[in-house]
Amino acid sequence: MQHSVGPTPTKRPAAHTDERPAQLASSSRVVHTPHLAEHTLTATAGEPLLQPLPSFLPPSDCNSQPFSRYRFNSTIAPWLNKFAPRQTAELEHCTDLKTFPALACAMVGEQLRQAPALRLEERPCFRHPAGVLACVGPGCYELFDAARTPISDSLDVQNDDESWGKVSSRTRGCLSPDQNRLISICQERAFIHARRQDGSWFEQAQCYHGEPLDRAQWSPCSQYLIIQSRQTVSVWSERHADHWEQVISQPCNRFTDLTVFSPDSRTFIVDTGDIHGWWRQEDGSWTAAPSLALTGMVTHIAFSKDSQKLALSLSADIDIKIFSRSPQGGWTPDGVLGPDPQHSHPSELPDRHTSAEAEAGDVKGMAFNIHGQLAVGRELRLLDQEKADRRDSHISLALWDLSSHPWEQQSRIVIASRSCAQHDWMQMGGTTSCGGLSELFFSADGRFLIAEDDCKRVKAWCLVPDLPHP
Repeated sequence: MQHSVGPTPTKRPAAHTDERPAQLASSSRVVHTPHLAEHTLTATAGEPLLQPLPSFLPPSDCNSQPFSRYRFNSTIAPWLNKFAPRQTAELEHCTDLKTFPALACAMVGEQLRQAPALRLEERPCFRHPAGVLACVGPGCYELFDAARTPISDSLDVQNDDESWGKVSSRTRGCLSPDQNRLISICQERAFIHARRQDGSWFEQAQCYHGEPLDRAQWSPCSQYLIIQSRQTVSVWSERHADHWEQVISQPCNRFTDLTVFSPDSRTFIVDTGDIHGWWRQEDGSWTAAPSLALTGMVTHIAFSKDSQKLALSLSADIDIKIFSRSPQGGWTPDGVLGPDPQHSHPSELPDRHTSAEAEAGDVKGMAFNIHGQLAVGRELRLLDQEKADRRDSHISLALWDLSSHPWEQQSRIVIASRSCAQHDWMQMGGTTSCGGLSELFFSADGRFLIAEDDCKRVKAWCLVPDLPHP
């Protein structure tokens, strides 16, 4: 999700006028943010850093126009003009607002993919309840939030033997991504509610699972419903207005936590200790995808935005497995991404560790942007434990271009952080997760990479082609 906040733009000629959302056009103003030294958040967990954003940024506007004419002129054109001024001029003279977003997206993607190397240029950023507010230009900030695909929201209930029979009403629910359906669960049934045109809700259908339900969630397209018990994961589809049918039934166990749809809702993956994949045919039926019959628990999974590539990391496996979707809907192994290089050069580490080497460890995060680039975050472990400080955390962050063969690593940096004040005292009893990577995602236009650690501290980088000096 993203919003732009900055100075009111200079009025442009009518030929270049963009149809900005009314809420933004009528209330644009600068949001003043506190200055933090060295772009590092030092507030303790839970301490507010910013006042709530103005009400002129409604949730319905989130991520709607990443390549609109207005946003291009205000934030993308200054970035693009540094290394592709001719392409910038071509887009500035484009008056077809219907084709403009596709042209701008293609041009940004071309620059990012063709660059032999990319610099990750760190930008000031701050946490906000709605996401991460990052600096995208002089005096201009945007609000970014993970799209949280391939699922939107999930509903968990406690259905153990003591409380299950005492549930008297359906008091919790989660909305579908299109905001037009709501699911609530009680005992062995899922209740689907639909929104009328006047905004009111009515119960549309019921799904009888046959076992006490623990979890429910929606597919990205809002047309499929996942409901889960301790023994079975099932997927339901709407056949007509008041009837839903079960289309997938997958045995699971109480440790099953990963149930994932691809962004286009054509692939469904369940991790039960083994990875099971399902593919939706053109007629709406679902068949198993045997090429995904892997052994090992999934630690991280990422689909490309066009759903054509899949990246999987498994427990006890340092490599990342890459798959491509076949025309028949299955998944074909493309190869693996190993830690590259295996051992970090001492110069990549902070000053106090320049005499130590580190080895790449487990994958801690993965994310695709819309241009086919994959960001991978790995834990780094110091080889000389005598020089290690348990208050330090190191993450190797690499950027790969998977849009063509051979794959190329375009950038790699090391993120170093110290334990926050809240967790310092815990270090006496052993290591903590403080400073570890908890979330990694790109902005909607693919130019900004955002990372969040376990203590909710954030960093943001702008992807900049590293071109040779003339």
